[in-house]
Amino acid sequence: LITTKLQTADLLLLLIPSSRGDIIPGKLFEYIGSGTKILSVGPKGDAAEIIENYQLGYCFDFNEVIPNSLFSKELNNNNSPLNLVDSFERKKQTKELAGYFEKLII
Repeated sequence: LITTKLQTADLLLLLIPSSRGDIIPGKLFEYIGSGTKILSVGPKGDAAEIIENYQLGYCFDFNEVIPNSLFSKELNNNNSPLNLVDSFERKKQTKELAGYFEKLII
């Protein structure tokens, strides 16, 4: 039920505390899995880097003004971002990490 709500939302809000810009909240991965654009508000850190690099949504610092045009644009846009769930699955990341370890050993 919650996944359905995330998938049918126009935009998902991700708030990151200013004291924790270095974290990647688990909620980000839930949002990525939904395929819905993300509006992140908080310090520019690792989560913002993922959102911007994969064009998953929009990132603003707490002191930035979010333009109203963003909301009207998203409410009229039914295109969801590229589904990137596979690239963030634990099995794939573990396999990638194992590959790095193998290179170090050899």
